[in-house]
Amino acid sequence: TEAETEAEAETKTETETETETDTDTDAHEARECRAGSPRYIVETSEVIEYLNQKAGKNYHASAKSTQRKIGALLEQGFTTADMKRAVDNMVREWRYTEYEKYLRPETLFGDKFDSYLNMPQSPALPKRKAGDAWYDPAHAAQLEQWEKRSMFDD
Repeated sequence: TEAETEAEAETKTETETETETDTDTDAHEARECRAGSPRYIVETSEVIEYLNQKAGKNYHASAKSTQRKIGALLEQGFTTADMKRAVDNMVREWRYTEYEKYLRPETLFGDKFDSYLNMPQSPALPKRKAGDAWYDPAHAAQLEQWEKRSMFDD
């Protein structure tokens, strides 16, 4: 009976060791995800390339903070299509405005991501910078009409 007790204790210790190893592995994987998991590098690259193309930027998918933000969203169940839609929404809203500087990964994929993703779709309006001739060429005729109207409204 003493041998059986020792055998049970040894088996129990092996089971506890395996459980601890599994827990350590889970903790390591969680740390790796937080540190910028290479497991999401393909998705991160896809989203950052899209952001760069749409916003005229040059961000790097290899940045650990970017990998953490996008990896965290993927872990929550968001998709690359969701992230691209949020980019589209905010580029449409902020491009050629004073907020254009916020078209960056730490802003777009941070705490307010869900609100950026679910922003109501509105038609793109011509945006101008104060004192600049920036406008959306697709809406040049509309812009000219608005400017003519505003001359007579004063």
